[in-house]
Amino acid sequence: MSMKHLQSEQNKDLKIKVIGANGEVEWNGEEMGELLICGPWIADEYVDDERSKVAFREGWLHTGDGVTSDKQGFIKIVDRTNQKWGRMDFVR
Repeated sequence: MSMKHLQSEQNKDLKIKVIGANGEVEWNGEEMGELLICGPWIADEYVDDERSKVAFREGWLHTGDGVTSDKQGFIKIVDRTNQKWGRMDFVR
């Protein structure tokens, strides 16, 4: 797969985990899991929203994105682990 098809490279100030059914997955570009992120600019809750309990746990934002990651730190978004967001969630 060429680099232009990969969505993101890990930022040095952002902690990233990819968690599967049996814990953290290997960064081999093949095994898929949910993307978890933690960093100085990542929020720790949604204001007045019950989804905070599911999305934010132990300091990590559970994105709901199904990803693979490779040894170079590139992340490829391949699926959604759930449908946390609808199209109108940001319109109030």
